[in-house]
Amino acid sequence: MEANLKAPDFQGTITWLNGEPMTMEELQGHVVLIYFWDYTNLGCIESLAYIKAWREKYRRLGLRMVGVHTPEFPFGRSAVAVRSAVSALGIKTPILLDGEFEVWNAYGNRTWPGFFVINTEGEIVYSDIGECAFDNIESVIQDLL
Repeated sequence: MEANLKAPDFQGTITWLNGEPMTMEELQGHVVLIYFWDYTNLGCIESLAYIKAWREKYRRLGLRMVGVHTPEFPFGRSAVAVRSAVSALGIKTPILLDGEFEVWNAYGNRTWPGFFVINTEGEIVYSDIGECAFDNIESVIQDLL
C-alpha cells in the first residue's frame, strides 16, 4: 500500500481480544500503529519486544496500537488458541482476529510481520514488512507524536 493513502477500516467477520471493537474513524486524531502478526511466526514473536517497548514509551503521548492476528496456518484461526497465545506472550494491545485475511488484503500486507503507521488524519505514512527496520518505525512514531 502506498504511503499517505487513507487507512482502510477494520472490516469483515472479526473478533477482538484485549478490548472493545474500534474503527479507524474512532482512532482519528491519534497516531496509530497497526501490526500484522501470527503467534506461530518467529519474526512476529521477536518483534513483540519492540511493540511492548513502544506501548510503554508512547501510549501516554497518544500512540494507539492494534495487532491484527492473521494466521499463517489454518489452526491459527482458532480464537481460543490466539487468546491463549496473547495471554502467554503478555500482549496488552487490542488484537483483531483476521482469520479470513480481509484486513490483511485491505492493507495490501504481504508477509509477517507487517507494520503500518497512521497519522492523526488517518493516512498511512509509513509501512514496513518482513525483516522490519524497527528504528525507522520508531522514528516515524516519534516524529508524528
